[in-house]
Amino acid sequence: MNDTRYTLSDSQILKFIIWIMVSSGGVGKTYLAQTIQAIAQILDVDIHLASQDRGNQALKHAIATANIIDPKANAEDARRIVSKVQNREIFCIDVGANPATEESDPLAFGKALNFEAVSRGAKLIAVVPTAPLKINGGPTVATTAGDLLNEGISVHLVRNHQNRSQEFGRMDVIDTVETSELPYMPAGLLALIRRRKGSFADPYLDPEPGYTLAGNMIGNLLAEAAKTALMSEIFGDKVAEMALPKDRIPPPVTYSLDRLSQVTDKAIAANSQVWLATRGMLSAADDDLALATACRKWRHAYAEYHEAIRD
Repeated sequence: MNDTRYTLSDSQILKFIIWIMVSSGGVGKTYLAQTIQAIAQILDVDIHLASQDRGNQALKHAIATANIIDPKANAEDARRIVSKVQNREIFCIDVGANPATEESDPLAFGKALNFEAVSRGAKLIAVVPTAPLKINGGPTVATTAGDLLNEGISVHLVRNHQNRSQEFGRMDVIDTVETSELPYMPAGLLALIRRRKGSFADPYLDPEPGYTLAGNMIGNLLAEAAKTALMSEIFGDKVAEMALPKDRIPPPVTYSLDRLSQVTDKAIAANSQVWLATRGMLSAADDDLALATACRKWRHAYAEYHEAIRD
């Protein structure tokens, strides 16, 4: 990044530690870290990523510049870890599904992180995500949030819409804790991101040939995520800059975007034509000729779409 980069403060010091943690696996902790990183990249805000995972270090595999923190890191390690990033604006840690053991206690480490943040004039936000259809997800989130609050740590809940079911189960309301909704990312768009690796922002900022419309859709989803309370707290008024230019706002589509073949420019354009043809058919004049013409247009658009998505 060059010297004209936007900074959250004139002195270019740490402002936020984002500690993404919950003992449940598969709720989108790494996905959330990547979303925060992508928004920071688009807004040209300095961020440092770290993975603290006993498992596969997914964040490190996704974004090579991410550092690794020993899952056994304890309170004594917190000062050393934070000292290394105190001149970065945001420090985001993706904690794996690491239960407390005799060797390590995530809560004790979090308390130490909080102390180090406060002593530097920064703020630690413990972000606790959950996902739909997660067995016992709601109670786990509530228990985790309660434990963190009892230690004086700021908490923010995130409902990560990994699918469209919206079935998060019972989540006990905690009056002092805000909840953000992370929008659903269609599997085809996520497949495009995974194929090229790197940041979620890359397909939007530097789209591959033939995938410009998909990049715009990813950019639009990141812009929606930036409207959440969590992102507003982290990035402040800068989130307004996430809005897409008019010429990059993605078109409405009829069919789902579940596979790579459905997110090419040709497929998305054809999908949009089906949407337009459907509108035309539903709004056609109430006479046989107009309706027949609209139906023929829809049938043609439908055929063009299925030709476009042919693997």
